[in-house]
Amino acid sequence: MLKFLIKITVPSLVIGSILISGCSVANKLVDTQNEYERAVTKGILIHMDLETMFPSTKLRELAKAAGKGQTSTIDKLIDEGVDVNAKGSQNATALFWSMRNEKGFEYLLAKGADPNVVFADGGTVMHWTARKDKCNMLISALAYGGNPNLKGGMFDGSPAFATITAGRNNGVPACLDVLLKSGADIEFRDKYGKTLLLLATDLARFDIALYLLDQGANKNATDSDGRSVISLLNSYQDAFAKGSATEENWRKLKSRLSTVD
Repeated sequence: MLKFLIKITVPSLVIGSILISGCSVANKLVDTQNEYERAVTKGILIHMDLETMFPSTKLRELAKAAGKGQTSTIDKLIDEGVDVNAKGSQNATALFWSMRNEKGFEYLLAKGADPNVVFADGGTVMHWTARKDKCNMLISALAYGGNPNLKGGMFDGSPAFATITAGRNNGVPACLDVLLKSGADIEFRDKYGKTLLLLATDLARFDIALYLLDQGANKNATDSDGRSVISLLNSYQDAFAKGSATEENWRKLKSRLSTVD
């Protein structure tokens, strides 16, 4: 049975670099990961095999061909009347399945596949391609009408939100930069009222937070619970190993936030 091979990047939490001494920060990050894991295991498309995702034989053949980059088969099926935007289980399209093969993915886009379809689990092609380390598919989707401000994903954020995951401060995701340069709203808010800057700070991605400030993000933003960037930052006081990249970026962000514009 064919399995969808796109990687789910469950946040690798920064707990390893936290000084655990009854610190509530660890619990906070564990809660974040648990919420994430509950979301990704509840009827999400990524766990479906090809047959379950596409009960229709012809649509399944189209998705399979696209997933293998078989452009001649794609042409044959389209000539037979298969709609490249036909929906399978949970609103899935062949373009979603095709993300395992760049050639097939780009070919479906050229044939009119819509990268902005929101699936029943909240996911979209735009959000999934934004999560990738390499941005080729994201760039292609944007070139064929992909919306950099499409609402979707776990918490109704834009695709840019999908680029930010908890983990080590190891650099700004390339796809975040691509999205912002393609018109993504840096002040877009998810269903919890978080902006990209608030999310990055909440997940201890201070490297990304510093980058977002450089791009003009509003450092005075607050979320739906009234939490500000500085309050989220302060919740990590003395939480990280001295001299670690995360701790150094925490200090840099603290300094930046204390500067009067």
